[in-house]
Amino acid sequence: MKQAIFVSSLFFLLGAGCLGIDSDNNESIDESEQLTTQVTVEEISEPVKIQGELVTSDGMGVPTSVMIVNEAGVVEDTGDMSSAIQMESGNFFFMPNTISASTGEQVTINFTENSGIHTFVIDEIGFKEIVVEGDDITFTAPSTPGSYAYYCDIGSHRALGMKGLLIVK
Repeated sequence: MKQAIFVSSLFFLLGAGCLGIDSDNNESIDESEQLTTQVTVEEISEPVKIQGELVTSDGMGVPTSVMIVNEAGVVEDTGDMSSAIQMESGNFFFMPNTISASTGEQVTINFTENSGIHTFVIDEIGFKEIVVEGDDITFTAPSTPGSYAYYCDIGSHRALGMKGLLIVK
């Protein structure tokens, strides 16, 4: 039995020597082979406290959400900053016809569908853009909380129901 263990150990040591393993530093002697190291990078989105707002960001530092924290440390409201509002427009509607934003927030609307020729207008902030299917429009929500009408100003589209409400909190 001792001979079997001795012979097995001898074969193992000889086999390791044939592979070119240097027992002092565990590196390959054959320089034609490349050693690769696999590194896994895990994105960590740690919240950062900023003036009453708890802002989370993606791995590149781009804000993804904001939570408004009151003096007691309680979350009052949350908002997602990372995605555009998906909207459809046609004869004679905007869907959704109500959208919400925080004061001063940059709002992006992606028109996923559009039929006809239309505009998107908010008088109080002097905003007017032509609606094109697949395109985004971006504006900054008013700094005063309230309700603001948005509508299409082509012909009688607004009177026919092509309007909506922006609610700013």
